[in-house]
Amino acid sequence: RALKFDGDLSLSLFLRISVKLPATTLSEPGREAVFARFSSAQASVALLPLLRGQLAVDGVRIDGLQATIVKQKDGRTSVDDLLQPPKPAADARKSEAPASAGTTTIGAVRLENADITWRDLAAGRTVRLNAFALRAGRYAPGVRTPVEASATITANEPAFTGKANLKAD
Repeated sequence: RALKFDGDLSLSLFLRISVKLPATTLSEPGREAVFARFSSAQASVALLPLLRGQLAVDGVRIDGLQATIVKQKDGRTSVDDLLQPPKPAADARKSEAPASAGTTTIGAVRLENADITWRDLAAGRTVRLNAFALRAGRYAPGVRTPVEASATITANEPAFTGKANLKAD
């Protein structure tokens, strides 16, 4: 896959690591065709918790995400390579103790103006979430996470068009 940035990345370090991405594209595996793109993205992580082995993400925002996920007739999908756990390095020592996962918290997640398509070639079905917005509040283990989402949904098999709104506290 090829990852291309249409502009400069912005990085700041002051009590947190913050990165802003310009318009970005990710290619299909082994091809130049675009798999996903977004207009902009931003994420920040607090520095001090990292020293204690904790990950505290202040927030993640992605605007203008466009992606098409394809399920082939044999069941493989166009995201299989992205979802596979990383393979251990060839020189990794088996005697080393596994690293502790620590604690992870996420302040907020925002996805705006997304257009996501699922195409199942075996079933001949395409489902599209257009004008998709997702807002999730603070995530931490054992804590309720408020979520709001909305989208226009279209499908071809069976034919369907509708709007969906979800709110969960």
